[in-house]
Amino acid sequence: MSDNSSYLKDELYEKVKTDSEVFNFLQDGSLDGIWYWDIEKPLNEWLSPRFKDLFGYRDEEIPNTSEWWQKNINPAHLKLVMDNFEEHCKNPNHRYDQIVCYRHKDGSDVWVRCRGLAIRDENGKPVRMLGAHTDVTELIKTQNELVKTMKSIQILNDKIREFVAIVSHDLRAPIGNILSLIEVLEDDLTTNNVKEVLPTIREVSEHSLEMVNKLLDLTSIESGKVKLRFEKIYLDELIKGAIKHVKVVARNKGIKINVKIQENTEVEVDVFRMRQALINLITNSIKFSNPGSFINIDCSRKKKEVQISVIDFGIGIPEKIMDSLFDKSKHVSREGTNHEKGTGYGLPLVLEILQAHGAKIRVKSKEGLGSTFYFNLDCK
Repeated sequence: MSDNSSYLKDELYEKVKTDSEVFNFLQDGSLDGIWYWDIEKPLNEWLSPRFKDLFGYRDEEIPNTSEWWQKNINPAHLKLVMDNFEEHCKNPNHRYDQIVCYRHKDGSDVWVRCRGLAIRDENGKPVRMLGAHTDVTELIKTQNELVKTMKSIQILNDKIREFVAIVSHDLRAPIGNILSLIEVLEDDLTTNNVKEVLPTIREVSEHSLEMVNKLLDLTSIESGKVKLRFEKIYLDELIKGAIKHVKVVARNKGIKINVKIQENTEVEVDVFRMRQALINLITNSIKFSNPGSFINIDCSRKKKEVQISVIDFGIGIPEKIMDSLFDKSKHVSREGTNHEKGTGYGLPLVLEILQAHGAKIRVKSKEGLGSTFYFNLDCK
């Protein structure tokens, strides 16, 4: 079937060659600038007015040379276009086509798709280069925003997974405490026993509910998004409150918790979070202590500081994992007698809570002899 419209194509070619208005319309209406380069005299290059306007300049503000664009293109992209240029000159089948970034007159970035075609003499030698620009700045901006959005979604997903792990970890102790207390009631359901145990069950349950509510923002402590609620509390009250939530677990393992503290030592902390840090430290010591042993909580005051130490005499920490203890991206394992599996979030949470209070957690340990976790707080 013959192409009856082929004469229109030929006619348009002729109009482009003979009528400058047709040429101007095509280059202004369908392109964001064209350029024509003398390869034999590489300093000479014609840059169309639309080419210059794209970068915020009037026609007379940019000379028609190759010098301007080579100075204003991203340096890494200059290498890209020159490498492609050389390959295209050697091999016509190698397309000269890339997306590059220029600097606008106002300092902003302008992204263009730059395409070109080498014009060759009768011997196939490149003598001229014709090129065209297409503005893709908005496309690149949209693409970058999409990438940022995808990264934000990934971060959110990571936070959700992290939150689930944190809740799983921190609810384990109080739920275990409640179950143990229920077992006590089941074994000996006397009136006095009920009166003694039920208030503890209620208190631990209320604490668990409080934990669920406040853990919703706990994962943001590290980024500084959560505002801590500081209040004054006596240190012995803070520590006794933490011990209350682990005492049944400790008792079931036959572990005694000893506390040494100077009376009337007052600290100013976010009570819920600092109590949670202490619960995690004590629970960690219980987990890696042998049945029938004991844990010491030593609070040594020096002037306006108090050092709080949680000391156990359990299996200790292998030196090879010491540097990874507080890294929540690594779930380190301590194998040993009565070793219990955890989520790996307990100690990293302690680190985040203490850092939010301006405190630093330290640890000393020897395999087979136990571990000491300690930190300092300002006191009154």
